[in-house]
Amino acid sequence: MADGASEPSQHDEDASVTRAYYTLAFVAIIVIVGWWLADSFSEHNQRLECLAAHRHNCVPLDTSERGH
Repeated sequence: MADGASEPSQHDEDASVTRAYYTLAFVAIIVIVGWWLADSFSEHNQRLECLAAHRHNCVPLDTSERGH
């Protein structure tokens, strides 16, 4: 009895590998976006804490010379 469904075909294996790569890329993007959001929230929270402490120099100024 030769059953073609018992052995995975090359196409099925290629699709499985491709699906794994897409899943890996999706997870990597989710991790990167999550990291960026956590960093942004952390910076925002530090600014809010600074302002709540009635400080006036909470946002650092960019003193680099532009265009020179």
